[in-house]
Amino acid sequence: MKKLLIFDFDGVLEDTFDWNFNVAKERYKKIDKEDYRSWFNGNIYEHPTVLEAGPMNVTEYFDIYRKGFVDKKLKDKFKKLIEDLFKKYTLVIISSICEDIINPYLKRNQVSHFFKDVWGYQTETSKIKKFKKFLEKYNVSKEECLFITDTLGDIKEADKVGIDSIGVSWGYHSEETLLKGNPVFVANNVKELGDFLFNKVNEK
Repeated sequence: MKKLLIFDFDGVLEDTFDWNFNVAKERYKKIDKEDYRSWFNGNIYEHPTVLEAGPMNVTEYFDIYRKGFVDKKLKDKFKKLIEDLFKKYTLVIISSICEDIINPYLKRNQVSHFFKDVWGYQTETSKIKKFKKFLEKYNVSKEECLFITDTLGDIKEADKVGIDSIGVSWGYHSEETLLKGNPVFVANNVKELGDFLFNKVNEK
């Protein structure tokens, strides 16, 4: 029985690809969108292009990134889904961006109280380590967790811990790319995600 739902943020709760790409392009001038998407086939902080560029001013990078969230609004149907899921699961967020970007967004959209924890870059860059910390903190087994993400790299990291993933195709990666990681399901819209989580998840 699944108990803990772990949400990725970028590309799942909010469509951030174009803004994220524009911020990244300021630092990595030669990248194009398809190249940038490929960075998320693994952990972005371990991508050769990122490593070769050397240390970056993370504070400066996220200060620029933060500006893109000033007027972001969570879609009503996703907000309703979160409200309903809260009645059945413990909800947490795991992300590669800073908690102090995500938390104001959640509060502004009046959903912060549904999430028990938000762990991003400031907690740890490795999602593998964050997954393990979640298992320990909430005293759940890997079989009792489910991760919802939009990237192949995230699915791979969850798989290393033994946590099942659901892919969502409205984010950084297409359904075709997500399927390479063998997720338990790929949702193409919020309704499909909700239907699976409420009706089919424990059949898998």
